[in-house]
Amino acid sequence: MCQNGQNARRTTAGEPERTFVREDSAKGVQRRILPIITHRYDIVVQTDKYVYIMELKMNATADDALKQIEDKGYAKPFAADPRKLFKIGVGFSSETRRIKEWQIS
Repeated sequence: MCQNGQNARRTTAGEPERTFVREDSAKGVQRRILPIITHRYDIVVQTDKYVYIMELKMNATADDALKQIEDKGYAKPFAADPRKLFKIGVGFSSETRRIKEWQIS
């Protein structure tokens, strides 16, 4: 359990995600993982002016990640939201263990 009372998802690194959630909460940014039917976003960051939906893919392209955002309807809950919406697809390489490419739509 985080200090702010929210459950933190365990990561392979352990501590960083909890720290990320606390730091962002302190800055007035909400980071949530929301269920949609049987699927969920990888990351959603909401600020007063913007919503960022991020899909992260291992050994796939940024286009594949953006396609999943569209196919699964991850942006639908924000359709009537007046904030500017950014959809971000990120492709990682398991070989280099780094970001291979990213795109914003």
